[in-house]
Amino acid sequence: MDGARPRILFVDAYDSFANNITALLATLLDADVHVLPIDAVVTKDAFYAELAYYDAVVCGPGPGSPDCPADIGLMKYVWANDSNIVTPALGICLGFQSLVAAFGGRIRRLRSGGLHGMVRPVEVNEDAGDIFSDVAAPFRATLYHSLGADIGQDDVCEADWFSSRWKTTQASPDLVPLAWVEERTETVGVERLLMGVRHRTQPYWGLQYHPESVCTDAASHAVLANWFREAMQWNIRHSRVRAEPSATSNDGLVARQATRPNLLSMQPPVFRHEANGHGINGTNGTNGTNGANGTNGTSKHTAFSHPSPTRFVSRTIPLPGHVEVPDLVEALQAGQIEGSEPEQIILDSASAALRSNTSSSDTINGDNDTANDEAIRGRFSIIALDVGTTLRVEYRTGDRFATIKPPSKTAVTVSLRGDQTIWQLLAEFHEARRLSPAETSETVGRPFLGGFMGYISYEQGLGDIGVPLPDAGIDGGGRGHDRPDVCFAWVTRSIVVDHVLGVVHVQHLEGSDENIAKCVDGTKGTNGVNGTHINGKSQANGMDGKVRPSWVAGVVARLQASTQWKGPAKKVIKTASHPQVVSTQLPDVQAYEDKVRMCQEHIAAGDSYELCLTDETRITTASPSSSSPSWHYYRTLRKKNPSPFASYIRIGGATLVSSSPERFLSFSSNSDTGNTLCSMRPMKGTVRRSEAVATLAEAEAVLHVPKEEAENLMIVDLVRHDLHGVCGPGHVTVPRLLQVEPYGHVFQMVTVVEGELAAKRAGSKAPGYTGLDVLAASLPPGSMTGAPKKRSCALLQAMEKQPTSPRSLPGQRFAPGERSLYSGVVGYLCVTGRGDWSVTIRSLFRWDDETTFSDDKATRNDVWHIGAGGAVTILSTPEGERDEMFVKLSGPLGTFDL
Repeated sequence: MDGARPRILFVDAYDSFANNITALLATLLDADVHVLPIDAVVTKDAFYAELAYYDAVVCGPGPGSPDCPADIGLMKYVWANDSNIVTPALGICLGFQSLVAAFGGRIRRLRSGGLHGMVRPVEVNEDAGDIFSDVAAPFRATLYHSLGADIGQDDVCEADWFSSRWKTTQASPDLVPLAWVEERTETVGVERLLMGVRHRTQPYWGLQYHPESVCTDAASHAVLANWFREAMQWNIRHSRVRAEPSATSNDGLVARQATRPNLLSMQPPVFRHEANGHGINGTNGTNGTNGANGTNGTSKHTAFSHPSPTRFVSRTIPLPGHVEVPDLVEALQAGQIEGSEPEQIILDSASAALRSNTSSSDTINGDNDTANDEAIRGRFSIIALDVGTTLRVEYRTGDRFATIKPPSKTAVTVSLRGDQTIWQLLAEFHEARRLSPAETSETVGRPFLGGFMGYISYEQGLGDIGVPLPDAGIDGGGRGHDRPDVCFAWVTRSIVVDHVLGVVHVQHLEGSDENIAKCVDGTKGTNGVNGTHINGKSQANGMDGKVRPSWVAGVVARLQASTQWKGPAKKVIKTASHPQVVSTQLPDVQAYEDKVRMCQEHIAAGDSYELCLTDETRITTASPSSSSPSWHYYRTLRKKNPSPFASYIRIGGATLVSSSPERFLSFSSNSDTGNTLCSMRPMKGTVRRSEAVATLAEAEAVLHVPKEEAENLMIVDLVRHDLHGVCGPGHVTVPRLLQVEPYGHVFQMVTVVEGELAAKRAGSKAPGYTGLDVLAASLPPGSMTGAPKKRSCALLQAMEKQPTSPRSLPGQRFAPGERSLYSGVVGYLCVTGRGDWSVTIRSLFRWDDETTFSDDKATRNDVWHIGAGGAVTILSTPEGERDEMFVKLSGPLGTFDL
């Protein structure tokens, strides 16, 4: 910590906007801000000792009520400070309410039910000075609260209100009102809402509104500057001098930096580099002889940590206009698609073909921004090839180990010790294989050269934020299954389709990890291959040293010789292979509406601002064992509901068919600075295309209303919080706010939030942050949870959890209360450091462990899952939320002709 800079302690009540506040304090005040959770295990005396190291303390927002001790935790010690020297403090939202409750005020529910994501004009006492001095009023501020402070304002008659509103009341004589909002509704009339307060004698202030929200007037940030000025002056008048930690230790301080440490700086590393050859689980590893690098003595750890030299080879060819992504797959896997279900990973911009057909009514404010257009229409499709021979990394939430599965070899477990996580393992694994910009200079603009591709479940995100998973399964304990929550394939052979330029890139990361199994076993590895970089026209040495045509050339030849390539591909799939629907379990309409009411009760009680409630449909199908039903559904869904982030994934025992319109997170390196640029696109607010809503202008009229804008704004502020936690103060912006965009059969309200990650922090020798740091910090997707994220996820889990479903067919297994792949993410992390991830919505999926076969093995029965839902706010209606859920369900459901 810099002794010359101001130092502020932030008491965090697990709100999803906290990082926005700490970032604002740091940039506005040029201060060091440290964070202490409300439930930190410290005694009262230890907490006061901690406060001595700070100039001031901020008690932040959060879910719950100050009347519940667990909801405010350490905040109670701030206001009841009986130490010798009081620390100046500011309460925000819940922190504000805890201040009012500590000094005679009462906390009650708002008669309007709640104001979440609502922007209101704030009136201040311009004559009083104090923290609102020289702040132009009224200013507009965002409100996130269902509970309000009652200091007796309702006892003042209307005639006296104007002259009395700035005076202390008999109920709370120590609290001086500084700001108000008057909320006027048809149902409850005028409600006086206290927005700002100070203690009459102590250095305590409070704000009910959220100064950090993207929709709060920036001019009002002067309130925070005024508060800190007042706090520092109080310190001077009372001879309060903060303590300084020693140069060699933090003197036992328990608060942490507001920005989390990056994954590559975590110690100890997951992959230990030991000279004695100890293996991953502490057993003796084997010494590599003439391994992939030609280096003797390679242990198991080193084999995974240090891959053989990588050479990137590719060739670009024109794409015939009639050839679509599924045609390319079928051309390369002739005889496999109908006869079996090979492992596949396809990220498909299925809507890219619509680009040239876009009507003028869909133009977004005349905006021709390429990046924005690609997010709506799509541009690139990525096909992983030879997926069945790739190296895998799998992890199940809650386990203290991950599994690495080399091709055709026994899986190896990697222990996670102490604070180590699957994200640290993935970061180390990826960093060792990362290609420098110089090695990929001729492929600028291409999204993927090779690297990780796969999926992450919603439950992995729950584990990351500390929400316990369901503990009851069909087997009497645990989750009732052993499915991976993280499943990544290390893809070295792939095809990238550029739908704008109309070309196909066939590409190969030669030598990356294709022979890692032999390295792990300590047997002879491959010599470095001699391919030609980029153009792929040369030949390469095989494992036996003989010269043979390159893999890239062979794929190009197969494509150009295929029937799909030579003429218009037949799009009709044999009727005999079509799966038949055996049973359908749709959401119960009354139960869903009741859950909407439960959500609103939690919101009114202050437990959440917004809850993204979902429900699941289960469909059992029967099909010939020799058929590929999932491939049929993929072709059907991409045609019926083309989208920019469609996907077909079949790995790790899961099969996912998705037509997602929502990009979750993308990131790429800035070639000039080396920094990583991140973009998130929270999508909230949906209206179906119809005769009444046929144009973008008509959709904007429907969606630009308080309820829809509030839904989006709450998630925007949450996403800013997630990015601030990694990017740090001053590096997060919102270039597009509440913008309506066209997506196939619906219009969506979308906001773009961007962040920049420094390659290295100033003065730091540690490795820098990467896009994987942001991915790990942002799950589960905020657009699928609500806010605050942790409390909302816990509430949703309890409401969505259902008893184990009856087994309509022998051997079927259902995981109770799990969203599974739905609400998770799919995407890639390229060897260049670039990544792109979409939210898994508008999708259907199944698990192999739920598939059963008839006695004669001729028929297979699959259980398909479809999730759908919407964001419930205090302004929602049960009927409206029910209808929105079924609108979102209709796309995937139509795949089954239902």
